[in-house]
Amino acid sequence: MNEDNSHWADLTDLLPDPPVKDERTQTCPSCKDVLPKVPGAKTKCPHCGEFIYVRTDPDSSSRRLVNETEAMRLEKLWTIRRPLIQSLPVNESDIQQIRLQHPEASRVDAVKLALCSLAQVYSERHMWGLFRNTYFELAEVERRTRSYDSALWYYFDVNYLDQNGADNATEFISNGAVQWIPADPEWNNNLAFRAPAVIEITLDLLNFLDLEISSAIRQYEERGEALRGSLELPLKWSNASPKVFARDES
Repeated sequence: MNEDNSHWADLTDLLPDPPVKDERTQTCPSCKDVLPKVPGAKTKCPHCGEFIYVRTDPDSSSRRLVNETEAMRLEKLWTIRRPLIQSLPVNESDIQQIRLQHPEASRVDAVKLALCSLAQVYSERHMWGLFRNTYFELAEVERRTRSYDSALWYYFDVNYLDQNGADNATEFISNGAVQWIPADPEWNNNLAFRAPAVIEITLDLLNFLDLEISSAIRQYEERGEALRGSLELPLKWSNASPKVFARDES
């Protein structure tokens, strides 16, 4: 894998969406009566008077007719699917190399294996900021590939790491090659912060998955303590969670 930013690849190129299938019919999604023709845009059903919307479902990649309730659900789903990053530190050659080593691995599996390999490197070098960023990238991959539950817990990891003060590594050039050194090789709680965009998508996923914050905090505790033990984080999850979801902070 390349740590040099010049070798990064676009997220949507690495993990493209499947082609959209046109599944519109001549049937009203509300009353199920036959329509005069297949609608191409928002219209009213001549039978029941309910609005008919033409929407694309990002999960099934299908364009179909829906009622108002389903249109609102799909709008929420598009919000959940909207990426926060544009690229990943993984390129096409990385994917092909991994799939040669692991023939059973899907393209998505290969991307995740590449990121996990980078996370391991950053952990061994105590480059905690880059380690945190790689977990954020894993969360984005899971969300893009519709693994919303898995994405949620990776975002919880990122929020937890932020509260422990994940300091980034410093990039420099040595003999023409990019190298990295830890800006601070130890966790520094004085550098703790809240990333509003990460917290917002965490809350959006909780809402989408119909999970209460308090319930999710309890569910994450075992995973959080395992992460704390493996990385020797200074702050317990029980102390970090109130800061992550504090309402009076921005």
